Amino acid sequence: MKRRNLTIALFMGLLIFTSITITQSKRPPKATLRVEITAPSDGTIIEYEGSFTVSGNILCQGDDAGTVNSYVQYSIGEGSNDFNTVDGSNFQIIAGDHPQSQNLLKDEFYSVFWELTGSPGTYEIRIFSEAQRAKSGSSDSRTVTVEGPSPPPDIEAIDSEYQDPIIGFGTTSGSYVSTYLVDGTYEILNEEKNTHGTKKPRDDTTELGWIFIFEDLQERQNTVLNIFGHANFPSDDTDGAFIFQLQSGDSWIPILEFRNPDVDRLFTADIPDDTSTIIVLRVVDNDQTEGNKIISSLHIDQTFISYDQTNEFNIADFDGKIGYRGVKIGDVDNDNENEIAVLINTPSHTAQIRIYEYQSESWNEEIIVENSVWGWELAIGDVDNDLLNEIAVAFIYDSQGYELKYYEFDGTSWNEYNIANPDGTTLAVAIGDIDNDGQNEVAVGTMQGSGYELSYYEYETGSWNQFNIENNLGECDGIEIADIDHDGLNELVYAGMGGTYQVLSYYEFDSGTWTRNDILDPPTSWGIDTGDVDNDGKTEIAWGAYSANQNEVRVYKLEDNNWCEHIVSDVPGGWTDETHGTSIYHVAIGDLDNDGLNELAIGLQDIPTRPSDQTIRYYEFSEGNWIEYTVSDPDVSVEVVIIGDIDNDGENELLVGLDPTVFELRYYEIVD
Repeated sequence: MKRRNLTIALFMGLLIFTSITITQSKRPPKATLRVEITAPSDGTIIEYEGSFTVSGNILCQGDDAGTVNSYVQYSIGEGSNDFNTVDGSNFQIIAGDHPQSQNLLKDEFYSVFWELTGSPGTYEIRIFSEAQRAKSGSSDSRTVTVEGPSPPPDIEAIDSEYQDPIIGFGTTSGSYVSTYLVDGTYEILNEEKNTHGTKKPRDDTTELGWIFIFEDLQERQNTVLNIFGHANFPSDDTDGAFIFQLQSGDSWIPILEFRNPDVDRLFTADIPDDTSTIIVLRVVDNDQTEGNKIISSLHIDQTFISYDQTNEFNIADFDGKIGYRGVKIGDVDNDNENEIAVLINTPSHTAQIRIYEYQSESWNEEIIVENSVWGWELAIGDVDNDLLNEIAVAFIYDSQGYELKYYEFDGTSWNEYNIANPDGTTLAVAIGDIDNDGQNEVAVGTMQGSGYELSYYEYETGSWNQFNIENNLGECDGIEIADIDHDGLNELVYAGMGGTYQVLSYYEFDSGTWTRNDILDPPTSWGIDTGDVDNDGKTEIAWGAYSANQNEVRVYKLEDNNWCEHIVSDVPGGWTDETHGTSIYHVAIGDLDNDGLNELAIGLQDIPTRPSDQTIRYYEFSEGNWIEYTVSDPDVSVEVVIIGDIDNDGENELLVGLDPTVFELRYYEIVD
């Protein structure tokens, strides 16, 4: 028995030995690639859109290498070592194959050469070589800075920057460059786990300090900080903000909270120092919660100061989607000052109505209602003819059906009242005297089965009565109440979806009967507005086409009892083979530049393939021609544009709601 066990043990040992012998790893190659870089020199600075040469020699040592492939690689930031092979993103190869290959025997070498151009930024550049029969090798790296474009007038770029030596325990990778209107590399500021003296050394309670210095500043009237970038905050980060501070003596004065996540955006802030020739700014993370292990980061593409008052301002970032026509300007609380009412559809599938009011140089937010449904549009006006404004809201669905409600402020609190429970989705709401009886009504476009119904509600003797105007219309994408036929009486203007339906019509009330009048045959519109857009003393209809391939901005006007179509703009870069059309989400008429004359503003859907995606524009009618101006180019779709005095300074601004990748409310002041 013992002999049998010994035999089995010897047999198993032989199997194990054989298995080990068979699976032994391949011998490492004897050949080694030695890589030398001869150009560029360390610290090279390349002018904006200039090119530079990368060259070197690859030597094979120890044995034959076979086919050797050599690449040029880069890493973002001075002193960085996270190398990537040039692939056409940050750098483009003008001359030289990639890879450059040659068969190398022992002690042979070959030379490589490339000519590159790159995006603005500071990089480490090296040559990397590899072969199947040789150990790969890489050269030393050389620091190369590609300059950004020349700054616009009255712009100051950063002269120096560094980590705050006292509180700056975060890390940085990448290097700031003056890219301005060119998308370049980021500077990335990251928190670290705190190992610097708190009770719980694994938390991140230290501030992340980074210093920006501007020197040799000229005399100026205004000093404005401009930050373009984004921040990353984990969902459970309750301290999600980076604070920009100004050094004043031995103190740091906060001037801006940077809270814009996910997508690059421009933030601006006035710097309360217009006299110093040197300005020192610091960015810190405001997290001071002991034991917090959440790591946040800040990505900056552009940082500069300008001497002119900025014309772009942020009001609020949202955690949900703006209702498609859910932003209006008006005196909602009857205090003789304007506020902004916003309908927000939250990620939890509830609708909130938020009021924004400008007081003491800041925006105050108040959530006046949260409903268990989603909303589409709201309107501001005297709904019940009590000489006070209310907010009418169309809620599009819930488990109980559809709702049309209004909200009234009694001086202390907001009260909710029900107008009706329509049988379908209400997409359009307007408040005004549509039947010219001296009393306001609420006009709505509601989906009914396969078509849409145009109707209105009137408040009489304590109850709401519904009146039908027409059934089986196309999708109702906008209604307006205005005197568009210049007879001194209001009409109800209807804009809808194309196909087999009339797209643009108006209805007039006479002797108890509604008469429909069709206006030419335009394409589908997503939004319309009425007003004196060409400043001739008469009301016109401003039109923004939805997915049209030409003549996207139009004005419709009654002239000599005939409706005429006036082309305002064939939106530059508007149509491409990929998109087959341009979508104008919203139009607005008003005195945007405060010159006593009205203009026409539009908001465009952002399309990456559009050569020129200037998504916020306005048009001014002068001497028989329409002149186009670009307001801003936020690189996201513009859902809402409205003209009005939102901050009660006596001048109009352009209110903008951005969607869908960014949910933000901002406004613009047009300056000379």
